Amino acid sequence: MSERPSLESKSQASAVARLNGPVGKSSNTGASRVRADGPLDSFLAYTRSTSNWLLYSDNLAARAKQSKQLTSGAMYFRALSLEMSTRANALAPVSRLPKEILLMIFAIFDDEEPYPSLIRGGRGGNLGWMRYGHVCKAWRVVLLGAPHFWARNVAALPRALPAFLARAGPTIPLHIRSFISSQSRGPNCEALYSRLPLERVQFMRWNLSRMEDSAYLHRNIVTPNRDLPILEGLEIRCSDNPDQTTLSKRPHHRFLLPNLRALNVNRFYVSFAMPNLTELFLYRPPVPMSEIFDDLRYSPSLRYVRFERCRFSPVKSPLPLPCLEFLQLDCCDSTEDGSVYDLFETYLTLPAFIQLDIIVGGGSDEDDPELLYTEHDILAATRLCTRLSASRTVALNILTLDGNAEQMCLSCPKDDMNIEVSKLVARICCLDSPVERMLGMTVAPVLFRQITVLDVLIDPWMPWDVVYAALPNVRVLRLDLYHGPGDGVVLRGAFDSLTRNLANKDSDDLNPTPVLLLPKLNTISMSCESLCETWRDKRGEGEETRQTVVRALQIRADLCAVSAGTPRIQTLRLHKAKDIQSNGGAWLDQLREVVPFVECVDADVWNDTCGWDLQHNIITSGW
Repeated sequence: MSERPSLESKSQASAVARLNGPVGKSSNTGASRVRADGPLDSFLAYTRSTSNWLLYSDNLAARAKQSKQLTSGAMYFRALSLEMSTRANALAPVSRLPKEILLMIFAIFDDEEPYPSLIRGGRGGNLGWMRYGHVCKAWRVVLLGAPHFWARNVAALPRALPAFLARAGPTIPLHIRSFISSQSRGPNCEALYSRLPLERVQFMRWNLSRMEDSAYLHRNIVTPNRDLPILEGLEIRCSDNPDQTTLSKRPHHRFLLPNLRALNVNRFYVSFAMPNLTELFLYRPPVPMSEIFDDLRYSPSLRYVRFERCRFSPVKSPLPLPCLEFLQLDCCDSTEDGSVYDLFETYLTLPAFIQLDIIVGGGSDEDDPELLYTEHDILAATRLCTRLSASRTVALNILTLDGNAEQMCLSCPKDDMNIEVSKLVARICCLDSPVERMLGMTVAPVLFRQITVLDVLIDPWMPWDVVYAALPNVRVLRLDLYHGPGDGVVLRGAFDSLTRNLANKDSDDLNPTPVLLLPKLNTISMSCESLCETWRDKRGEGEETRQTVVRALQIRADLCAVSAGTPRIQTLRLHKAKDIQSNGGAWLDQLREVVPFVECVDADVWNDTCGWDLQHNIITSGW
């Protein structure tokens, strides 16, 4: 037998001894006596056990390869490098932070770094903190000792449900988040829901795309033996409407949810008594609205409601909601003849201080193949808003035009909206059909006489002359663009129309006095992305648009000077204007020669125009 190769030279042995220090005894006692507390110790234990095995092996190639690797020292130095990194990390300031501070850092990345399996499944998530459990043992110990992280994400990883429940502890309220698609290979809704301790569930969110999962939850969300006593928020989204068999097997008893504050259901409905409900979002409920209204009579505290794609049916008496502050009707319809907006006050008794957001129309789909809207629907919605606004002495005074959408919306912005006394917003979309015809009617200026603010989300087909002519009392014009090719042309059209006159057709004078379009306009706000392009290229679209704006404002100022009773534009606000501030000094000087007050603002034009975001509020409150 050939002489056994030495595992370590004397110098190597002394170096290892110095590195190990007081960790263990002599290395001659074998790998079993070496403590594997770090990368270097693990390397030594692996090397000794492997070498001892190869000493008695007939695999000469493996012995030669191992000898070559040991001689090169690469494996040793890699282990030494890992050991040094481990020691450095242990001494780093972040590792000495208190546990509470580390948990706050982990929570920051909750949404920004979702768990990889959720990304592969096409979902977002709130499991970014789990990544930090793989950084080092110390951080893993911190996370395992933080039950609230696990309690807030129960069922997010279906196969790990038992582990999440165990790590959440026995008392902390649970937040259920589950996304079960038709392609899911994990547990179904029944397998998950039946294992949940419902008495501890505080918030619950389900996304279900399989009919059988929806059917199970319709039948079993609450039973006489399993209720939800502390539930505060419930969101259920189903991909399809349940069949009649499923609906017939729903519990007919109205179960009590004493603490429920927010309900958001999509193609799902089970009767509950919800005395503390304040926020409600219904999308395509599979049961008659009259049945839902019967349940809502037990919810006197309801404050924010959104009905989307709901079909209203007659009720015995209007539903009183004395605390209702905000109501959104999105593409709703009625089973009766006539517009739902003419009939709506027979369904609900609306308080005088109610704020409305009404969306008329919208695209048809398989569920609503006949969902169409006409001028009558638009006028009915306008009348409803006008009646309600008249009851609180605040007129309908904001009109928003969105040419790229297929809907018309009347809404009210937040109370802190920075435009005079604006309370209600009217948003009219799809200008290629009923809306444009309505704006072009002779009576349009009378119908919209109360509107003092015009918001326009510009598209290439905006009929500016028609829009401006229908709105003689507009004082504030706000322009935004779908940023892209051709925006400059659209914006130039908006300003060119401000220089045109509208003859007074009702005058008996053979030479009627010309009247400027938007004769009371005094303030313009607009986004400036298309204006910021090609500052150095004098032939570019951006330069042409900038000069058109200056020229149109100058022409309008000259016309106002000779037109009695027509004020000139006093204020011009330029939004998203960082580039203009840094590169457009000369252009700003030109504007200030025409408009007394020119202001550059970094924020979007639309920052202060949205109403109550019910869906966002339901999803984020308490989660």
